[in-house]
Amino acid sequence: MHYRAMFRGDYIAAVELPEGREVTRTIRDVRMVAMEQSDGTVKEKPVCYFRESDRGWVLNRTNAECLAAMFGEDTADWSGSRVTIHREQVSLGRDKVPGIRVVGSPDLDRPVQAEVKLPRRKPRKVTLRVTGDGKRSGPEPDGQPVPPEYDDAAAAFGGEE
Repeated sequence: MHYRAMFRGDYIAAVELPEGREVTRTIRDVRMVAMEQSDGTVKEKPVCYFRESDRGWVLNRTNAECLAAMFGEDTADWSGSRVTIHREQVSLGRDKVPGIRVVGSPDLDRPVQAEVKLPRRKPRKVTLRVTGDGKRSGPEPDGQPVPPEYDDAAAAFGGEE
């Protein structure tokens, strides 16, 4: 267990997700929440809440773009949709840190291409794939083999299944 996973807050942290596994959850709603920043200022951030947990997932631009590509631009339309997420190393400045990324959804009928446009960066394409309810089979869209996975959501979100 990562030491930061011992200090659960109101929001899901990447280190709480089981490494190498995916978690599928149903979106309840997305709300803007006022959050205090490290410099003491308050900033509004989008937070995604799941039906299966009372803790929120703070969305970054990359994940929001992926959700919009799968479920539409209006966040109200995301309610009831299932999203599969996992933990991976992401860039934060010059550092690599654990982050949460969208993999796809079991609600998709085919892979979806999302174009992620971040400030001062080149746009990049992300392929969001059809996922199972905690299990996937077959190769990734790019032909790479995939390891078996499980939905360890009770452990990942600190709640009951």
